[in-house]
Amino acid sequence: MYEVTLPELTAMAQQFGLRQVRTDDSPDRLGRTGISWTTVVLGLPDDGLGALPLLRHLILTDGKSSTYKIALLRILARIADTAAGAARHEPESVVLPMGLVALFWLRMYKPLIEGGLPQMPSNRAGNAPGFVTNNFTALRLIRPIDLRAGMEFYDDTARHLHGSLWEISRLIREMPVKYLRWPASEENIFHIKHQRRTSTPSSLRIDDLFLWSFGEFHVPLPIWDALSHYNVWVEPVLVSEWVRLMESYAGQLGPAISQTAYSLLAWADPERDTKFARAAVERLRAHGKSIYCVWSGQRLKDDFDIDHCFPFAAWPCGDAWNLMPASRRINSEKSNRLVTQTALERASERITEWWEAGFLSAGTDARHRFFLEAEQTLPMLEAAASPTDLIDAMKVQRIRLAKDQGLRPWEPATAKNLIVPSPSL
Repeated sequence: MYEVTLPELTAMAQQFGLRQVRTDDSPDRLGRTGISWTTVVLGLPDDGLGALPLLRHLILTDGKSSTYKIALLRILARIADTAAGAARHEPESVVLPMGLVALFWLRMYKPLIEGGLPQMPSNRAGNAPGFVTNNFTALRLIRPIDLRAGMEFYDDTARHLHGSLWEISRLIREMPVKYLRWPASEENIFHIKHQRRTSTPSSLRIDDLFLWSFGEFHVPLPIWDALSHYNVWVEPVLVSEWVRLMESYAGQLGPAISQTAYSLLAWADPERDTKFARAAVERLRAHGKSIYCVWSGQRLKDDFDIDHCFPFAAWPCGDAWNLMPASRRINSEKSNRLVTQTALERASERITEWWEAGFLSAGTDARHRFFLEAEQTLPMLEAAASPTDLIDAMKVQRIRLAKDQGLRPWEPATAKNLIVPSPSL
């Protein structure tokens, strides 16, 4: 008999697509000292639509000649979790901008290729991924975190990025999409409507227009819903299977690359940076404007904080719309808890006034950045959205975070008994 820990068992279960259903601790029934027991019940997730068993089949049992299938599924899971606002919903599918799928592919593979980790068996002809072209390698100095909405690129960097995304789009269409099929069928699960290649630009901005210019990527609605609601289960299994494939491709060196592989597969989340919002506060103060805590309505002095409305630890988002001025005491009290629907509703007027003063009236570039970020990350937002539309989208996202992650709720103490009038910024 050997001692085993619950985290160790849970991690092993995830490798086989199992989820933890229940645990119970109990003393040794024979009364032996130093021995205790934990009963763990594991099960296969099922969303009632068959999407989770299908994903489990695609991840763990479907044949693979490279890491491409796993990569595409993980990309879709990441988009569903962090960029759902970019999706367009249709009756039976969700449509994503093909440029966004290719961009996430570039972000995900870049550290692995530059780290020299194998993505296909060594006996494959050429033994190099088809998307690793001169355009791809020319982007070596670009950090994965910089490949995101709102970023601008110029001259050779813009041309190489544009070219690489077209090459990746073509490979996705000709490889993983072609071979990801419904069980016992020749019918493809995903579908792409590609556009004719546009001319190579000398400068580009990663925005909706640019990302949609590469075409459309269609995801069946049940699969999208499963990736959205069960990402906390699906993504660890995808990462684990990707590492297993790379270990198998590395042969005798396989066990030695495991730690490096997990490290390079870690998604590059936005940096926890509040400088943009702090600069807006200082600019307003320099013009004689007062700043108020969005949660309590109290006037802020020098000891203020910039709060992430939705906690960064649970959902890493440094977008301007998610950054709110708050008193240091309230920010500390809120910590990593999730604001309640009631508290968000009560603070909505103060939030929209802060957005207007801090970002929307700060010039065309600041306004464009604000809405571009919101459209990428918040659900149900369309072009020409208003601040009120953003509040409604935040309420939807709040419900999703509460349901999917079980975050502890939070309300400011004053909000439970007192509605503070919204001051004018």
